[in-house]
Amino acid sequence: MVTKEQRDIIIFTAFGLAVLITPLLLRGHYLLNVSVFIGINTMLAVALNLLLGYAGQISLGHGAFFGLGAYISGILTTRYAIDPWLAMVAAALCVALIAFIIGSPILKLKGHYLAMATLGFGIIVYIIFNETVDWTGGP
Repeated sequence: MVTKEQRDIIIFTAFGLAVLITPLLLRGHYLLNVSVFIGINTMLAVALNLLLGYAGQISLGHGAFFGLGAYISGILTTRYAIDPWLAMVAAALCVALIAFIIGSPILKLKGHYLAMATLGFGIIVYIIFNETVDWTGGP
């Protein structure tokens, strides 16, 4: 008899293998590109679901962290010729550090105050991206 935990592990493993095999089966660049965007947006949706659905906190700053990761990895690969895989890890670590620094005081807020603080952080990051065109290449 298979327990619920074993069934969940089997389903997760099968899904993981399907995700890993899918790029090998796709013949065109278009379908691979669409699959990458589906994966990115799925990760964003899961992260938002964890915060909104399970934690019950309203955060409007997810786009800022997504943009920071994208810009940091893009700048590291284009300006400093760092390997893209290493740049992704470095960007994730940098954004995690920024999220920890920003999140420590902000997560003490509740309700509308948390939403306003995360919205403010998102707007600040948006302004930084738009004003540092020489360094980032623009929005």
